[in-house]
Amino acid sequence: MKKFVCLALCAVLTAGAAVTVNAKTVKPHKGVEIYGSIKNIADNTLLVSAYNIPSDYTNGVLFKGGDTQKSYSMKFVDCKDGDKTLFMPPTEKYSRYFKSGSGNIYATFTFDDKGGRYVKAKINLHEVAPDYFNEDGSHTENFSSVGNHDYKFKYEDLKEGRYFNSALYFQSGGAVTGVVPDKDGCVEIYLSTKINERTDYCTTYSYRTKNAVGGGGGTTGSGVSILRFGNIDLYSTVDVNDVTLLQQYISGDAELDSLQYYYADTNFDGKRDVRDVTTLQQAIAGQ
Repeated sequence: MKKFVCLALCAVLTAGAAVTVNAKTVKPHKGVEIYGSIKNIADNTLLVSAYNIPSDYTNGVLFKGGDTQKSYSMKFVDCKDGDKTLFMPPTEKYSRYFKSGSGNIYATFTFDDKGGRYVKAKINLHEVAPDYFNEDGSHTENFSSVGNHDYKFKYEDLKEGRYFNSALYFQSGGAVTGVVPDKDGCVEIYLSTKINERTDYCTTYSYRTKNAVGGGGGTTGSGVSILRFGNIDLYSTVDVNDVTLLQQYISGDAELDSLQYYYADTNFDGKRDVRDVTTLQQAIAGQ
């Protein structure tokens, strides 16, 4: 297993709070707050963490090699007291699942280039994906046999053998975080700071009631566009429009909120200038 280095840093910028830059206030972003802690992981490494996971939680993440069918898995409850890592051999392409079995059968994931710098972020689920998550962070799903139910991404015991069960995790690059929303509908996850690295959420649902036995569903992965480092305009993917917005900000012709301001420091030197423009252009050209 390859080692990772964790660096605890004082926060010089919080993406969820207003900051002052050259006597100019940068307004906070409503849905995302970046914490001042950094974790570096190596290529071919899966970092697994947990947020607000109860002690009776049974699910986890599982990747299966497309050629060998070998499984690499970790229960989220085992990460309650600290992050864990798994070595992911570079000779494989992987399918992504929940440990309970649901997931994506196609072997499309690799970890050869997922090493690098990761930051902890607080995410308001409803703000970043309002079409999917309710204000309390739950998700309403309808099954004909049971009707609507607000799944809370944990085990919900209805007694007498009846239950609703669901799970949620985020994957950003080589980091997977199993989460249960807190009372404010928020979770904390690791985000990659590789320009244009995709961040997905994955869900699974199951139930047993008096009128229905088993069944369920979920999503095998849905991307959140604003959770991509370098996506300065917070729209879709990282492209020339982000370069243009950064240039406009540097020239004084545009304003950025705190998340956009964080994304604009593409070379991590604490400044937003022409060197960040160059870094962003080179990353886009290399995609």
